[in-house]
Amino acid sequence: MVLKNFSRKGAKNAKRALSRYLVTNDNAILEEAYQTFRGMFPRVPYVTEEMIKSSLVYSEHPKAAGANPQDFFDQRYLKAAKQPSLTEHN
Repeated sequence: MVLKNFSRKGAKNAKRALSRYLVTNDNAILEEAYQTFRGMFPRVPYVTEEMIKSSLVYSEHPKAAGANPQDFFDQRYLKAAKQPSLTEHN
């Protein structure tokens, strides 16, 4: 919930989510928390090879240790969504 608010909804909704999770309505605290956390959440949540590698380390599956991390993610859809639509006019 918080990630979604930081990445798409803007400051107002992010602070509302922070208010719930931090259990405070103090605007100074919420503003400081928002400024602190907003750089931590990317606008487009790309998966990196390192993220997959770190997940595979903890997997109990016998083939996980030898698995290729690139077999577990595909950035095409995120990259396509980030591109301007072909139907939009300038």
